[in-house]
Amino acid sequence: MSRVSAIHHINVPTSDRERTREWYQKVFDAEVKEHPRQLELQLGASEIHCHDTQNPTFLQTNHFAVEIPDWEGMMAHLAAIQVPFDGGRQPGVRDYDGHSYAYIRDPDGNLIELIHHV
Repeated sequence: MSRVSAIHHINVPTSDRERTREWYQKVFDAEVKEHPRQLELQLGASEIHCHDTQNPTFLQTNHFAVEIPDWEGMMAHLAAIQVPFDGGRQPGVRDYDGHSYAYIRDPDGNLIELIHHV
C-alpha cells in the first residue's frame, strides 16, 4: 500500500501569469488561490503551482494528466473555445484499457493529458 494518498500539486513554468490564469480558468474552470510568489490554481482536489520563468522549456514527454468525468462535455467545450489538440492528434481510445485520452498544451507549451476512465 502506498504511503501517499494523493498528489497535492504539480509545478509548471509560466512566462505570463495573467495569460496562464485566464487560460486555465477558461479551459478547466480553475479557481485561483491567492499567493504572493506564484500563481496557484485549484483543479478539483489538486493544485497547479505556476512559477515565473522567462523562457519556459519542456521535454516532449513531460506532462501531467487530469481526469475528465464528462468526456463529451469537455470535448465540446474545447471545440467551442478553439483549444487545439497537441500536434493535431485527435482524441482517442486506448486499445489496451478502453480509456479515452487527448493531449493539449497550455500557453507556455506544458503538455496536458486529458483522460476519461470508463
